[in-house]
Amino acid sequence: MKPSSESGATPDEITCEMDESAEDVLLALAVANPVQLTSREVRRYQCDTLDAPALTALLRQCITAKVPAVLTGCVAHWPALRRWDDVYLRRVLSDAPVHVAQTPDGLADAIATLPSGERVFAKPFETVMPFSIFACELCTPLMDEDGVQRRPVLYASHQNSSLSDEYRPLWDDLDLSLEWADEAFGKKPAAVNFWMGEDAARTSVHADLFDNLYVVVRGEKCFTLLPPQEGQLLRREPVRAATYVPVPNSRGKSPSVGLELQVDDDAEAVVYWATVALDSEDAAPLQPMRAVLGPGELLVLPSLWWHHVSQRARSDDGGRCSATVAVNYWYG
Repeated sequence: MKPSSESGATPDEITCEMDESAEDVLLALAVANPVQLTSREVRRYQCDTLDAPALTALLRQCITAKVPAVLTGCVAHWPALRRWDDVYLRRVLSDAPVHVAQTPDGLADAIATLPSGERVFAKPFETVMPFSIFACELCTPLMDEDGVQRRPVLYASHQNSSLSDEYRPLWDDLDLSLEWADEAFGKKPAAVNFWMGEDAARTSVHADLFDNLYVVVRGEKCFTLLPPQEGQLLRREPVRAATYVPVPNSRGKSPSVGLELQVDDDAEAVVYWATVALDSEDAAPLQPMRAVLGPGELLVLPSLWWHHVSQRARSDDGGRCSATVAVNYWYG
């Protein structure tokens, strides 16, 4: 089972196709679809007492307004909110093969600088490993006692409808499709994804062509948001694409941490990407909006909104856990 969009492509494939063109088509599309804001605050709605028709009506309101909103209580019935601790996930998923992105600094799909000084679009080294190994690695400290990094930053962030495929044993713990959302959009989701990552894993500012319903199951996610038309202030530039690859032991680096960027074979292909980070001082004049989501909260993120995402793992009692866990639904 692998839901796909009406075009037959997955959301990440379409985004790459748009970004790797001769012109910055994604930015042009965003600027051509401006959103009128009445506030720089992300509105929150308490949905515990709303039935399905009321939830559909509320979501339609958000879709029409094309502004982000946080819905609380609409997935309170999910067993995942009670079950998905480290022990449960390792027991249920066991040695199921899962895609894991690895980077030296936690930033995948971001601008990085080569030793030559050239700036490139850095993609993660993606490998398939047993979930049990991935979970075990997440429980291993990223730094040693001397503050030296001992392994790559790991993030299960494969977006090809991973929940519908790799994480099939978890299907009984949540809704593979939100019926009230399907009613609002008039279709099933194009893809449903599973996300699990440590605090160091984060995303640089980007926009998607799909409407996104993003649900935090465990931990905390912070979304920093900018409306479509303000993407022109992010100073997007065309850069060549590169991918992190493992460094052979002969290079003198630790085999567990050693990753270096290698420019992709197609030297003519470029990716347009933001050179201003929404979590940096450079973004202060932009007045970005912020939404912090805890377990059971859902972010309605309309298409073409620029966003940066960070996370903080924590348990229900305020203590630490190995990673933040979330799922999302892409609607075309």
